[in-house]
Order: sequence, then structure tokens, then C-alpha cells
Amino acid sequence: MIHAIPFDGKVFASSPGGKWISRAIKKPRVAAGPCPKPPDGDAQRARYQPALRDIPPIRRELVNRVRAEIARGTYDTAEKIAAILAPLAQDLRL
Repeated sequence: MIHAIPFDGKVFASSPGGKWISRAIKKPRVAAGPCPKPPDGDAQRARYQPALRDIPPIRRELVNRVRAEIARGTYDTAEKIAAILAPLAQDLRL
């Protein structure tokens, strides 16, 4: 797996052999000329309305429970952290 991390004008990437290399990041090309005018609100709404119907409703009880756990400081548990760190350590070959 190749990982790339942009930092301070360079990109640091790991090769499949695990060695890290860095390369300068080239500035992106910017199109000349004026920016196109964004569509008006009605046109945008008509364009995205079909996709908006497919978005599932917000699960308010879940959101409220998670917010309460975060406020109490009980959301992050040792089990959750261990479950996150195991795959990360494997990716980093630690």
C-alpha cells in the first residue's frame, strides 16, 4: 500500500518497500478567465432534488446519545481506541 502525505510544499510517500521519499508539489494550474456564474437557487434545488430524496433521515436519538456521551467524556472508551489502533499499527507495520 502506498501512503502519500502532503506537508510544507512537499509530498511524502511510502513506496511498497516501506521507504519514504519526498517530492516537491507542483502548483496546480489555474484556468484563465472569469469563473462561471453559479446557478440560481431554484436551478440547484431542481438539480439535486432527486438525490436529496435518497438521503436517510437523521437519527436524532443516536445523535443526542453520542453528544451526551461526548459531553460526559464517556464516548471514547479503551475498547474503541484499541479497535482503531490495531489496524493502524498493522498499516504502519508496528
